Amino acid sequence: MRLTPSATSCCGASRAGRLEPLSGGGARGFGFDDQPGTSNRAAAQGGAGLGPHPRPIAETAERTSPFHERPRGTCTPTRCGSRSWSQSPEKTPSRRSPGSSREGVCVEDSQYFRAAPAILAELRGFPIGPAEERIQLPQERRAEDMSSETPYVLYGSHASYATAKSRSYLRKKAIPFVERLPSAKRFREHVRPTSENHRIPQLEAPDGTVVQDTTAIFDFLEERFPEPAAYPPGPRQQLVARLFEVLLDAELGRVAWHYRWNFMDENYGFVGREFGRSFRPQGTNEELDHYGDIIAERMEGKRAGLGDSPALRPVLEQIYFEVLDILEEHFTTQPYLFGGLPSIADHVLMGSLFGHLARDPEPSRLMKTRAPRVFRWTEHMNTPEIQSPEFAEAPMDYLPDDALPGTIPTLLRLCIADSAASLIRSAEIYNTWAAEHDDLPPRSLVSPEGFDEAVVGGFEGRLRGVSVPMGASTYVLWVLQRGLDWFAAQSEADRKAGRELLATCGGEELLDIALRRRLTRVGSRMAVV
Repeated sequence: MRLTPSATSCCGASRAGRLEPLSGGGARGFGFDDQPGTSNRAAAQGGAGLGPHPRPIAETAERTSPFHERPRGTCTPTRCGSRSWSQSPEKTPSRRSPGSSREGVCVEDSQYFRAAPAILAELRGFPIGPAEERIQLPQERRAEDMSSETPYVLYGSHASYATAKSRSYLRKKAIPFVERLPSAKRFREHVRPTSENHRIPQLEAPDGTVVQDTTAIFDFLEERFPEPAAYPPGPRQQLVARLFEVLLDAELGRVAWHYRWNFMDENYGFVGREFGRSFRPQGTNEELDHYGDIIAERMEGKRAGLGDSPALRPVLEQIYFEVLDILEEHFTTQPYLFGGLPSIADHVLMGSLFGHLARDPEPSRLMKTRAPRVFRWTEHMNTPEIQSPEFAEAPMDYLPDDALPGTIPTLLRLCIADSAASLIRSAEIYNTWAAEHDDLPPRSLVSPEGFDEAVVGGFEGRLRGVSVPMGASTYVLWVLQRGLDWFAAQSEADRKAGRELLATCGGEELLDIALRRRLTRVGSRMAVV
């Protein structure tokens, strides 16, 4: 396949990447700009954003679709390996109901897994009763089913960086859900108009609420499904997990892009048609190639904005190997980053490691040969079970006494060395912008053009000695703000311990970042408070 540069600049300021359907198609404007560094949050020189949104947004924090009257689910999700497990394996029936389809359905959905229906009900405070009183097995499931047995719907793609985060979160939380593609009629007609955003992933709740953006999905669901907690209870553990929400994407976002789009001979036969299936699941190879070509050309137009260059590529490959080596050592003795439960940082890490690097042929080959335990971790993160066979005796809990395995400070130190300076510089640029816009009323959108993850300025950063164009992303600063808010609310002793940890990793300055005007989301757009 021959790649041609986009007709627009690297900023994609108008029509670049618009998905033009084949005859009868319905894929126009579906967003795959969900990867850190490839959306309008990653500015090119001068700080311009990537691609306008097709419509303005109303200033509402939550929107509901016309189907908000749909009844809330009554099924009780369960998890294999939970602490309250009460049935022997030989009594465990099949997870799939007769006539049901495995495709696109979370296997944790309780109608597929009936062994112990009271487990998470007990954890979440639901009344506990016989399984047959709480579970009804449908004899068939339709593609657009929004019945009470499947109360949440995740709209995304397996080729998507950010969908990988939300998918693993939903599965490990035992939240009943189904997954649908952005080509689904409901997404086009109801979900996208409700959120006024084309990006995936998007989540539709049983009451019709639509949540766009992985971090917003995390916050929305964590409040409703607090157990098992995605944030470790230890103050040092949680501080690192919250910093990893920003730092892991900063460290691996460009790496993921590089290994997908700079190895076209090795990857394209898989990646191109993978994107095509997101738009035409039963399409011919010709149709799949058509959509794959569009996405490839769209990514080509973002090459300059990401700073791709012959000098940068070996740096990104070295980062990949270093991260793999650290994680391979870590997953030799630990099932997850902070012990026996998957944390928010594990789910964030799935964006790069599963969404791109464990699936695309070239980086997957490298992962399997250099770090097979890391590849196995990506497999297990996509299952509903907490315990993996390799760690069947490990307690299903975070490490006691706020302990951090030695590999975690090593990984934190690596991320800080590569990314902290750009975060600090981004905050400085944002504060200058905020001072120039002091007259903006509260809840004003950062971008009057409607960019959802607005960038307020560009600068030349450096990554291991290589010059890279970067942008002051308000989205990234908002994610960081959440973690700093949590840190500020901790006790003096816990803050002291956190600062001591960050000082040993070279990142104490991150804790001193203060934004002149706080950031929030209005609908799915960044706004000032």
